[in-house]
Amino acid sequence: MTATLILLPGLGGDASLWADQVAALAPHFHVHASEAHFDAGSIADMAAAVLAETPGPLVVCGTSMGGFIALEMMRQARERIAGLALLGTAAHADPPDVATFRRNAIATIERHGLDAFIETGWRRAVHVSRHEDRALASRILGANRRVGQPRYMRQLEAIIERPQAEDSAAMVACLTIILHGREDTLIPGTSAEHLARCIPSARLEFLAECGHMPNIEHPIHITRALRDLTRYSLDRLTPGRD
Repeated sequence: MTATLILLPGLGGDASLWADQVAALAPHFHVHASEAHFDAGSIADMAAAVLAETPGPLVVCGTSMGGFIALEMMRQARERIAGLALLGTAAHADPPDVATFRRNAIATIERHGLDAFIETGWRRAVHVSRHEDRALASRILGANRRVGQPRYMRQLEAIIERPQAEDSAAMVACLTIILHGREDTLIPGTSAEHLARCIPSARLEFLAECGHMPNIEHPIHITRALRDLTRYSLDRLTPGRD
């Protein structure tokens, strides 16, 4: 039996932000950077859309909002998830101050437009050493613009309204890796530690000089981790393996 490696982007991200992982892993595995969640209005509906898009067993990797979706996929279809990678994400709902920050972001976008918000906001998502990296900025901003203002705002609303996911995390029985930027200022390392405590099978690793976007800040490291996770998960699906 085989499985598909599903890659889920964060807020305002699209399939292009997984280009490094797809290029390296597609020759060896079934890999799909999904955008099935784009037009859904809640994390639950996003998860259902991704599950409906690809049949069979899945190895799921989600970053930030993609991690929220991945945990909801676990709640909805635990039996289909053969492996799990969670990048820069959390199991708890937004604390009041973070929810207020997101609502203020929605208000700013409504007043000034998406471009005005993302032109400076992208720097909050990456390590300070990358703040002058125009190629990186172009990748992030290009993805944000392709997602577009209505979807971006709808995703923010879905993130604010998402439920606690500790129960979903506790359901996880497959091998799970949690990779988190040590300098992530959007979802702090304490959230990753809490997530790891919720998942009995989790392996937590902090990445140095990394902010909130490990898949594009440390693409080689993330690719290798996903390669190993997918190989292990496929082995577990093979009849006769322990």
